Amino acid sequence: MAQRIGSALQLKFRNGLMRIYSNEDTKCHSGEAEGCVKYQLTGYFPKHDLLLIEVDYWEGGDWLLVRADTGDASKVVSPPHYSPSKLWLVSVASSVGPSGPPNGIDIVPAAPDPSLKEWHYRVPDGDQWLYEFAGWDGDDRVKLFVTSTEAPTKPRPASVERRDGTWHLTEPK
Repeated sequence: MAQRIGSALQLKFRNGLMRIYSNEDTKCHSGEAEGCVKYQLTGYFPKHDLLLIEVDYWEGGDWLLVRADTGDASKVVSPPHYSPSKLWLVSVASSVGPSGPPNGIDIVPAAPDPSLKEWHYRVPDGDQWLYEFAGWDGDDRVKLFVTSTEAPTKPRPASVERRDGTWHLTEPK
């Protein structure tokens, strides 16, 4: 299903299609930040046949959850955590400064189901909150810890809750 051919990561999906993720090694070694990218297969979720690919740039990176049956991909901010019944996967990332993954939260259904929608939140520029995954409370609530970059204090609770089929962020208390 996955193999490294030189600097390329080749994936063969169960539907017969293939995708090649090619590293830009020349750009990465030239000292030029523009266009530097490297792909690495870093995980597999066998229950749902999902591959986790780390995408590294000169500064920062992304993660892709790729369905091994179709090749459909969802961009997430960090390696995800399963909900208790393995219905959902959540990724949470925050950092101060321009490098690292984008600050945000992603919730993706583990199995392909048109009735279950992905939810993505990116922290707006200038926002003071740093989010950290604190665990699941059932399958419809993600617990978060939130700290402020403006007045560092003890982390406060926050959450993302699923109501009427839609995810909603509850700001820090």
